[in-house]
Amino acid sequence: MNVGSEVPSSSKEGNSRNCDFVHLRQPFNRHIRPLRGCVLRYHGLLMSKVGTKAWAGRPPGPSLVGLLKPYRALIATLVAMTIAGNSLNLVVPRLIAHAIDTYAQQRLVLTTLIVEFFAVGSGIFLFSYFQAVAQTYASERVARDLRTRLIGKISV
Repeated sequence: MNVGSEVPSSSKEGNSRNCDFVHLRQPFNRHIRPLRGCVLRYHGLLMSKVGTKAWAGRPPGPSLVGLLKPYRALIATLVAMTIAGNSLNLVVPRLIAHAIDTYAQQRLVLTTLIVEFFAVGSGIFLFSYFQAVAQTYASERVARDLRTRLIGKISV
C-alpha cells in the first residue's frame, strides 16, 4: 500500500486541515479512506467524496451463481455440448496424422478418410449448432425471469 502525501493547508479549496489517506494505486478506488472535512487530491485530481467508508468487498446483491442456480440443467447441457464439440475438434489432427502415416506406408484408403472427416465435421457442426440454440434459449429464459421478478418488485 502506498501512503499519499498531505494536502497543504493553504490549498485553493480553503481547506484548513492537513489530510492523510491510503490508496491501492487505482484512481477513484473505493478503498480510499479520507478523513471528514478533508479535501484530498489523488494524482492531481480533486477527491470530492468526503467522509466515505471503504467497502469490505463487493456491494451486496445477487451473485451470478445464485442467479443461475435454477438453470443448472441447462447450464450443464451447455457445458457438455461445449466439451463434446471441442473434443471433436481435437480429433481432426489425429485424423490428419493417421492419413499421413497411412499414405507414407502406401496403405491410404481415401473413402475411409473422407467418411471419417465427414463424420467429425458433422459432429462439430451439430454440437456447435445445438450449443448456440441452447445458449440463446438459456439467455432469453434468464432475461425473461429477471424481467418478471423486476416487474413484480416494482408493481408491489
